[in-house]
Amino acid sequence: MSGFVVSVNGDGAPVDTALLRRMTEALIHRGPDALRSHASRGAGIGHALNVVSTDASRDAAQFCVRDELWLSGDFRLDDREALISAIRNRRESVANDSSDGALLLAAYRAFGKDCVQHLRGDFAFALWDPKKKRLLLARDQFGIKPLFYACRNATLSACSSVDALRMLPFVSDELDDQAMAEFLCSGLFMSPDASAYAGIRRLPPGHALIFDNGVLRSWRYWSLPVPDEIHYRNAAQYLEHFREVMQRSIDDRLIGDSVGLHLSGGMDSAVIAATVKNSAKQVRMRGYTVVFDHLIPDQERRFASATAEHLGFPVEFMSADGFLPYARWSRTPEPIHDPFYFNQRAQYRDLVTHSRVALSGHGGDELMLGSYVADLFGRLPSTRIAKDLISCLLFHRLRPPFGIRTVMRRRRRGPTPGRLPPEWIRRELVQRFDLASRVAELTADWAPSEHPVRPQAFRQFSSPIWPAILEQEDANFTGFPVQVRYPFFDLRVVEFLLALPPLPWCVNKHLSRQAMANLLPEAVRKRRKAPVSEDVLAAHLRARSSRQAHAVSIPPALNCYIDNDELPPMERLLNSADRLWLRMAPISLGLWLEHNGFGTGKSRDTTHETAATPQQTGSALEATLS
Repeated sequence: MSGFVVSVNGDGAPVDTALLRRMTEALIHRGPDALRSHASRGAGIGHALNVVSTDASRDAAQFCVRDELWLSGDFRLDDREALISAIRNRRESVANDSSDGALLLAAYRAFGKDCVQHLRGDFAFALWDPKKKRLLLARDQFGIKPLFYACRNATLSACSSVDALRMLPFVSDELDDQAMAEFLCSGLFMSPDASAYAGIRRLPPGHALIFDNGVLRSWRYWSLPVPDEIHYRNAAQYLEHFREVMQRSIDDRLIGDSVGLHLSGGMDSAVIAATVKNSAKQVRMRGYTVVFDHLIPDQERRFASATAEHLGFPVEFMSADGFLPYARWSRTPEPIHDPFYFNQRAQYRDLVTHSRVALSGHGGDELMLGSYVADLFGRLPSTRIAKDLISCLLFHRLRPPFGIRTVMRRRRRGPTPGRLPPEWIRRELVQRFDLASRVAELTADWAPSEHPVRPQAFRQFSSPIWPAILEQEDANFTGFPVQVRYPFFDLRVVEFLLALPPLPWCVNKHLSRQAMANLLPEAVRKRRKAPVSEDVLAAHLRARSSRQAHAVSIPPALNCYIDNDELPPMERLLNSADRLWLRMAPISLGLWLEHNGFGTGKSRDTTHETAATPQQTGSALEATLS
């Protein structure tokens, strides 16, 4: 990962070079290896370099300033062969060993603004065309890389960090009321273009933006596809295809001589570990696993150890038994609702000493989610369902979820609605921002989707929850220059897994379990996924007799969003995990406001703090909850 900033004055007025340098310096947590900036003729661009590959020049190519084009970004491109072929078909010259930066510039020369339709990978970038006075901004399909922008009159500035944009004189500290209300209702911003600040917008995943001679226009260039179902003659072809796309995904993400792995005891991270081990690229791998030894029943240590021992790499365990809600709380650029976030963030401090690249198994559960057999009736021919069901039961020895009662109940009563906004959100906000329907849509346990036979997999993988999760693992939040990469978010993997027949391959991850035969220990490969036995937050509060937890004060700044008289005591919610978690949202938002200086007189130019920074508010809250 790197950091970038760009400012363009559509009227041609000179860019404030001193401000540009300060904004670039504010990105050092993303790129600690070099800072560069350049300004000329009404435009300025900056870059903070993070070297992750063995060839530093390839990373440095993410910043390029030439007479015809300027480029700065944070990007890593997949499927380079297909991109090179498409560029050459437009008679644009490009070498096979070109850096990703050179490829991106060649794609722009070949396709103009439509180059984004040919890009695959993790990316957020700014490309300035001085001759056309055109700025192109683009963000990857799933929102793995952040991109924010602010615009006033004929001036547009964009950056990979909210904090840097807050340095602009025309960006105020005014909060976005809708974003705050959405956060309190769901723990995230439901609007894909929202940021915490009214004057700063977030470019949504799969979107691009053109700022052309002072005129701004954005558009969606990509949507999650509904691929045609794959039909192979024999099972071996499905397994080979899965291993192939996973290997290509992993190989494209192994740039350097070492890699960290967010290792659980489940299949997804184990598949990644085995695929790394099988790669022709020899890298040093180390696993990082959060475990519980006493607080709740937990088997992650046992199964993660089995995977690491079988594949021959070390693993570091972090015990979460002693984690306290809101312990070590520190500043973040935007609010985050995870009471244990800063306990686990210490993992990045350890990880960065081994590698600046980490792999995560996020997305595997959702992509391999199947369907109830009863749900397939009316979607597939009855003869096809019967044939697949017999194969599933007799040949593969799997019992798929039939869901007859659930589907009959749903069809009789309609889909189960999602929850309502909490009663303590001010009613005028609920009405003003239509929060009831938006929260219900986000939280409904079933709803139709575009996918004909696997609607839940399609719906869950396209959920707005994902960009929020992925951004929380970005350096803007962690404070460490670790690039987290997600092999299951590779478009080749996504398109293949969403094209799988639901029976038998999506039953209990049958595909990945079969594909990993002889590659993973049998105990891991045959482990059945089980829900967490007890809510971790409730378990922590019970273990520490936190009867006074509900007495934590809510800052006055939140009075315009919540009605304190309606907040239920926390001890009444210990048996309701969802309500308890949501009840903590005002605490999360209140701490964010305090750490960002709202009402305390702190400077609005406060830069990123590391996890090691002591915070009095966090300590006081820890004491209250303990």
